[in-house]
Amino acid sequence: MFLRCLLIASIILFGAFSSTSRLAAQDFTLTNTDDSDLLQISGPFSDTTTFLINGEEQRVYFQDGRGSIQQPLSRKGHLLSVQNPAGSLKLYHLSKSRSGNTRLISLPLWLSIVPPLLAVILALLFKEVFVALFAGIWSGAIIAGGLRIDAPFYILLSILEVVEKYAITALADTGHLSVIVFSLLIGGM
Repeated sequence: MFLRCLLIASIILFGAFSSTSRLAAQDFTLTNTDDSDLLQISGPFSDTTTFLINGEEQRVYFQDGRGSIQQPLSRKGHLLSVQNPAGSLKLYHLSKSRSGNTRLISLPLWLSIVPPLLAVILALLFKEVFVALFAGIWSGAIIAGGLRIDAPFYILLSILEVVEKYAITALADTGHLSVIVFSLLIGGM
């Protein structure tokens, strides 16, 4: 079972790396500007190009290979998924720092495999399903929070988000509750 999961993870990672090299000609970068709400997109684009930003189409007007998009800022921050017309997808975490500066962190897409892999490995090692699921969800919350492991406040905030956002809502949904009961039954074997 563990080897099968490892094989699937390696296929996913290899596919992610090979698709990135194919789309290198249409690659783009996202940087913050002096204006707090504007982000700059740079790449080999001209005139008007349509990007998918958090699943919604947004037209970006380019001049000399640079365009800008407007995104709201908050101290907590939010994830920003940006996909160009060629299909190249990048994930960012956008937030405002205490000093008022824009904090833009590029999150590698391969980090999405960490939470389930951590949960499976911990469940196999310690035979504690709840602890493994909590650790997997917590690692996902840290990643979705922009990997702000430099401040203890954000680590505590990610623990509270796991309980508030993910655990309570999962227990309220019957589909999620059946998965938890199934996991408990497997852990009891």
